Amino acid sequence: MSVTTGIPFNIGPLNNIQPFTYRDQLSHMGMLEKLRVYINESLRPEFNEEMQRILDEFQEGVTNTETNYLAFVDQINEAVMQINNRVGPESMHRVELAADYTLTVDPVWPDEHPIRFQFTQDSTGGHAVTFDSEIIGSAGIDPTPGVMTEIELVPDGAGNWMIRTLNKPPVIDVVKEFGARPGGFFDNTVKFNAAMDEARASKREVFIPAGVWLSSGEVNISGVTIRGVMSGYQNQDGTIIRGDGTNIAFNQSDVSPLANVRSGVHNIRFENVETGLRVSYSVNSHYSDLYVMDATGDALICGDISIIGPLWNVFDRCVAISSDGYGLRLAGLNWCNSNLFETCYFKGTTGAVNILSASGFGSLDNKFHNTEIVSAVGPGIVFNGTNRSTTIEKCFLEPKGPAIVVNNSTQDLQLIGNVYGSTRNNIVGYGPYFVEHKASTLSVRVLGGWITTNAIPEQTDLRFIGSAIPANLVLEYLAEPNTVGIASAGFKIHDETVISAAQKVHRGNLLVKKYVAPSIEISYADGTRLFTIKRNGTQGGSDFGVDFVNEGNKAFHIVASGMTIFDGHIATAKATAATTPGTLAYKIPVHNDAQTQIGFIEVKTGTV
Repeated sequence: MSVTTGIPFNIGPLNNIQPFTYRDQLSHMGMLEKLRVYINESLRPEFNEEMQRILDEFQEGVTNTETNYLAFVDQINEAVMQINNRVGPESMHRVELAADYTLTVDPVWPDEHPIRFQFTQDSTGGHAVTFDSEIIGSAGIDPTPGVMTEIELVPDGAGNWMIRTLNKPPVIDVVKEFGARPGGFFDNTVKFNAAMDEARASKREVFIPAGVWLSSGEVNISGVTIRGVMSGYQNQDGTIIRGDGTNIAFNQSDVSPLANVRSGVHNIRFENVETGLRVSYSVNSHYSDLYVMDATGDALICGDISIIGPLWNVFDRCVAISSDGYGLRLAGLNWCNSNLFETCYFKGTTGAVNILSASGFGSLDNKFHNTEIVSAVGPGIVFNGTNRSTTIEKCFLEPKGPAIVVNNSTQDLQLIGNVYGSTRNNIVGYGPYFVEHKASTLSVRVLGGWITTNAIPEQTDLRFIGSAIPANLVLEYLAEPNTVGIASAGFKIHDETVISAAQKVHRGNLLVKKYVAPSIEISYADGTRLFTIKRNGTQGGSDFGVDFVNEGNKAFHIVASGMTIFDGHIATAKATAATTPGTLAYKIPVHNDAQTQIGFIEVKTGTV
């Protein structure tokens, strides 16, 4: 490359030079000496000869007029400045943006040093800068009139240049840096993705101002924290992302662990989308004040059955409503653990919440607190995968189907202080239960709460817990749920057949209720020393009271009249000794099988 100056010759490429100018305050002779050294270090002999000729002219010109000298110095300074920009330690180029601008780099440009650019908007502003293919990355150019954005191109040694923004604000504004447009008519998908790319590269957050933002495609939010503006009921006056009805608005496309730690989305309302937010492998991340309204698929998705599983995430004040799916899907391939849902609202049609894991240890230690669970026609929380130690505490469960449905192994489910209401018994595929155990195994611990029912004709004969496989049910009542406003007919807390057939029922110190034909079994934890009390058995078609059965053998029973009948043997009986042997002390009546007295057993003092 050659640089044309006011000097009547071309300066060829120079290397290993020490730039200087008249601003270095050199004397004429000092400048001449510098110039001689400059020339001597040139790589081209013909250039030296030409410069020697110029020096001779320069020496002659010094004796003429100062004007000629200054003109020559300016020419030399311009030439040196261009050389310095070409090969110096860091070039600087300033561009005033009067229109959109495309930045390219000459392929023969030396790539030993970075190149800096300062782009300054004119008085109109809003001009964009695009980058040629050899420039890798992106940089947001501030569109504000008169504002300067400085970037740096760093060579990678392979002919490419990496972009680095120098005067970066701490937060990326999608309007100022990438020209996103609110109003609901301009599709911002490309602009949003560019902002996310820059956020990942510069380790900054992304800010989306209040307004309606059309985004018909999928925005990759992997590893990024995004904040909108929260304003109005359900954020109706804040930041609104509006899709095309079929898109996943914000999606975590990169599922690598390091890319998705401590990210999050806050203060965003999603409308007209299939799914508002989908995170696949999120760790220690936070999502708050999200509103997904009337999604056509699962409104909010945390985890995927084909990916390891999300861990230690917090969702608070999130509303997720689906018109044709679940409000929340919580999933993982091997696990889906320790995710907290605090003060949320989930509503769906298939169900409100779907919890599943494909294999491995299963979903562990997930917690729902102070959250409302609603379904227009289906159940509330559905356990479709292996689950362990899920806690549902202080929640309001009011789906039309069962509040909780267990379709897979669920161990140590804890129901603490919840309110159960609105359940009906005419939902196809489900029984008249608030908690329905449909398959596999279930162990559940219940601590208090409230049950309420509405006065709806089909809402009859409801029970708190029902099981299709009671032999695989372990039920522990630390405190039974209370009841209030029971308006449906035939309601009972317990299903007698379930309680009697359950694998194990722990009742603590609760009062044993009276059933049609109950049985209470008491034993050691290992099942030994079993003692059974049966009430309302029949003998000859009539009620004869209570049986006491020890290790499978009837020990005695109490008849309706209160008489105790021993069915085994009385080994010994000993009367208290008296001072006068042979004196009658007492007599025991003896009855036959028909309970007719046939005599007495006399007990005398001093006899056995």
